[in-house]
Amino acid sequence: MSYKNSVNFIVQRRKAEQDAASVIFNDALQQNPALLEVESALRGIILAEAKDEKINQKTRTALLAEKTALLKKAGITENMLNPPPHCAVCRDTAYVGAKLCDCVKTLALNKPDNVEIPLLAFSDIDFSRFDPAHRERNQTVYESVQKICAKYPLNKRRVIIISGNTGTGKTLLAGCAADCMLSRGFAVTAVTAFGFVNRALQYHTTFNEEKLAHLEPLTDSDLLVIDDLGTESFLKNITHEYLYSVLNERINSGKLTLITSNLSREGILARYGERIFSRLYDKNIGYASILNGADLRSGTPT
Repeated sequence: MSYKNSVNFIVQRRKAEQDAASVIFNDALQQNPALLEVESALRGIILAEAKDEKINQKTRTALLAEKTALLKKAGITENMLNPPPHCAVCRDTAYVGAKLCDCVKTLALNKPDNVEIPLLAFSDIDFSRFDPAHRERNQTVYESVQKICAKYPLNKRRVIIISGNTGTGKTLLAGCAADCMLSRGFAVTAVTAFGFVNRALQYHTTFNEEKLAHLEPLTDSDLLVIDDLGTESFLKNITHEYLYSVLNERINSGKLTLITSNLSREGILARYGERIFSRLYDKNIGYASILNGADLRSGTPT
């Protein structure tokens, strides 16, 4: 769903809920003469106030109390007549001042095809499956990433890079991070390295109104996961250029990025160069660690 469509959905949903509330109230007025009489009296007070006429506040209070009692007797609650907005920040207007509300972004970006890796709660991880020789340290890595996700956006960590051999739990950890952020109501995009390059290529070769839809999930999500960096194809003017551009934009806007890779620090430097390496391993804003041990999927040492 595009940002424009998300705005329309939010505004139209609010209008539909308010229209439904009006129907409920008008039906109640038609079916309850006493309620209609009270409502007419209250509207008369509102009209008199508009003309700056003096109002008896005791009468108003008594009428409001009677209206509440009649509605309650009819089984009509306050939420039925005044449905609360889905977003307390913009109150379902889709805007905060002149800027789009975060609820628009979350609606637009949180869709199934933006999450290409399995999700799992941190609480469901069975650490007994990990290689005993590395279990304690690997569990510490999981706990560190969980803390970063739980504190976002109130922490300075903006780039997480987890390296290690095949099957040591990198994708599992990335899925836990994505699940944690989604459960907190944040927008998440989790793609493989191949998926990242494919989206960048689509953006690069699209020249219509759908162009931005290919890149916005990568730049605007609160959490971007790129799984298995180093396995993607190298496309001239695409792979390195868009990886650097997306990383740089996300860091500058304070978004969280998590990358997993089988490559070592030296391997990442050799493959991607100093500019990308410096963004990934900036100690001031990043967290980098390694997962070691046996392959969780086969039980063989790696």
